[in-house]
Amino acid sequence: MTSTQYEELCRLFLSEQLHIPIEQIWTLEMPSPWRPGLIPYRHQIDLFWKFEDAVGQYLVSPTPSGAAPRKSISRRFCCCSRSS
Repeated sequence: MTSTQYEELCRLFLSEQLHIPIEQIWTLEMPSPWRPGLIPYRHQIDLFWKFEDAVGQYLVSPTPSGAAPRKSISRRFCCCSRSS
């Protein structure tokens, strides 16, 4: 299985478990902070999604398992303000 196939399998699993359309689960490449004299590069953010409730809108990005060895995957929530 290629990395692209694995990513799509993960998207399908999340879509089914969270009951959200697969189109709402994304991968993103984001520019890193840049300083003069250093080469700019991009970070890949795998499999993030948004949801909202009465309190606000949230962006969910699971912590990659390679970043925290021997720990379970945790979720980080970023609350965005709701527009009125």
